[in-house]
Amino acid sequence: MAKKDKKVSKIKIKKKNWYRILSPRVFGSKEIGETYLVSADKAIGRPLKVNLRELTGNMKDQNTYASFRINKVEGSVLQTKVIGLELTPASIKRMVRKNTTRLDDCFKLKTKDGQTVIIKPLSITQHKTQRSVRTMLQKQIRSFLQEELSKVTFETFVADLINRKMLLNLKKKLHVVFPLKEVNIRVLKLDEKKVLSKPTETVEMNEPETSIIEEVADEDQPEESVESFDEDEDEDSAEEVSA
Repeated sequence: MAKKDKKVSKIKIKKKNWYRILSPRVFGSKEIGETYLVSADKAIGRPLKVNLRELTGNMKDQNTYASFRINKVEGSVLQTKVIGLELTPASIKRMVRKNTTRLDDCFKLKTKDGQTVIIKPLSITQHKTQRSVRTMLQKQIRSFLQEELSKVTFETFVADLINRKMLLNLKKKLHVVFPLKEVNIRVLKLDEKKVLSKPTETVEMNEPETSIIEEVADEDQPEESVESFDEDEDEDSAEEVSA
């Protein structure tokens, strides 16, 4: 009998290459990572998070993380765009002390170029405050952020937050109402969802129609508000105040 020819299986090996990942120009186009891929197109849309101190070199930024998304390929380089900033929970807990009031809020704003941004500001007073004062402070914060964001693009707004000038101006404005220990943006991110799962409520304000504030349910915060906090207590108590 004739011997049957043995079938030899050939394994095709696809060649992979290293690709450098660069931050946007607002962060100096610094290298924030690298990846090993067969095709660079597979990296498009991937998110990544970097400690802000690694980009600015400032120790004060070690409690903030910047989020990016890969959006472009240029040869062996992957370009990114900034999609958000976020404070670490541990740093927020260190800010809150006894006999202070923590104010949390969550709403949407539109930038000059029409992008929708979700903002979660955080402010901590030096002493306990009444409800009327808390309401006034939150209205002032919303109004200030709406005015600032309507004049710039998202990347420019992020740059203004990093250099802290805008937050210092906001703190001085709120000091007239009540002295504050801290004013910051707990979470800032682009709303990349095309369709919202739940309808949002529009807050009417005497501002141009191009900048609209929408209230957003903050999933990270409970409905009940807590005026004073102990160091061992949980930090995730916040107050909802309608504009």
